[in-house]
Amino acid sequence: MRSAIKMYTHMNAQTQLTDASPHKVIQLLMAGAIDRLIKVSAMMENKKGGYHDTLSNAIDIILALNCALDMEKGGEISENLNSLYDYMQLQLVQANIERDHKKVDEVISLIKTVKDGWDQIGDE
Repeated sequence: MRSAIKMYTHMNAQTQLTDASPHKVIQLLMAGAIDRLIKVSAMMENKKGGYHDTLSNAIDIILALNCALDMEKGGEISENLNSLYDYMQLQLVQANIERDHKKVDEVISLIKTVKDGWDQIGDE
């Protein structure tokens, strides 16, 4: 049953990405990073292991967001986001080394802020 649920979830995510505009893809990536980081933070706070793959996946998503920036068209906003995404990745690496859920929580807050701004832009 679990494998069927996993397969359905994966297929649903694939369908969303296939049908999504570039704007929506960024929204989905941010939401995915937030979801994963919430799990990582809870596992760290409860001193449970096994969060490394989830944390690595979240870092990969932030890297993808950074790579998606259009530095020519985006100007100062893209430069600022580039620096912010670099900072987030560094904080998550430090969080992993120190097993510090507060650093993860800080990154969650930062991504939520960026996502809120992105959501207000609209799909144009």
